Amino acid sequence: MSASRKAVAFAPPPSYWLDVDVLRRGLTPGGSPTRPEGTRSADLAARQAAAELYQGEFLHGFAVRDAPAFEAWVREERELLYTMVVNALTTL
Repeated sequence: MSASRKAVAFAPPPSYWLDVDVLRRGLTPGGSPTRPEGTRSADLAARQAAAELYQGEFLHGFAVRDAPAFEAWVREERELLYTMVVNALTTL
């Protein structure tokens, strides 16, 4: 991880676990309409596991003073993740 007064960057080590990455991967439909039989149940299981990770708003309670671009990004991420979870739960 590196940080400056203008930016923060995360360079993931070879082995790491990040809940938002797992959530996104699990809630993003995989494959194509011609995927092998049985993959749909695997997709549903991945969606169920990912949806269970969702504990509420992304970065709830976290704020950065005088950073409107950051706050806009956080709002967009919150809306996107919430929509993905609602869609997954509707599917399940």
